[in-house]
Amino acid sequence: MITAGPFDNWWHNAYGLDVKIVSPPHMVLGLGMLGISVGTLLLVLARQNRFEDSSSKGSGLFIYTGGVFVLLGSVFILEYIFPNEQHGGMFFKVCALMYPSRLVVLSYAGRVSWPATRVATVYMGLLCAIDWVLTLFPAQPKLAPIFNPVTHMVPLPFPLLLIFPAIAVDLLMRKVRDTDGKLRMTDYNVVDHVPVA
Repeated sequence: MITAGPFDNWWHNAYGLDVKIVSPPHMVLGLGMLGISVGTLLLVLARQNRFEDSSSKGSGLFIYTGGVFVLLGSVFILEYIFPNEQHGGMFFKVCALMYPSRLVVLSYAGRVSWPATRVATVYMGLLCAIDWVLTLFPAQPKLAPIFNPVTHMVPLPFPLLLIFPAIAVDLLMRKVRDTDGKLRMTDYNVVDHVPVA
């Protein structure tokens, strides 16, 4: 991430302001963000897994970190999730590559009930808070053409309603945990928070 700063500054001096989010310096920044968020998730998971007697210890921090993990992943697909873009195939491809894998991994690792749903709630809450705060700061556009007068920071698009697919992921993961045979992934019972013999 530290490398991305001077690289981005050079990029702006050489090619001007970015029109899109995806550029080589931003991709370096994105790799740094991915590394930090995955490392933080692993640290929080280690803390959560130390408490075997009570699964609620450490789970709140895991849910918050998981929400930030999903939010950071969605930053780099912002230009594909604006409402006008949601009618094209690229929106569905990008969302299918970003969200399901993260929700399934977080649902599998969480030791609380409905982990993916809680993570999606944190994601939506954080993105709503960012939208509400951004509009408080005055700003003026630097790229043309601007057809509408802009006097304050422009908010991000309304967060995707990930709560509904997250509910489906949690229900599916619960069903997979209760299935005997090859589909069984773990001996951990999410409902009772007790290891099963």
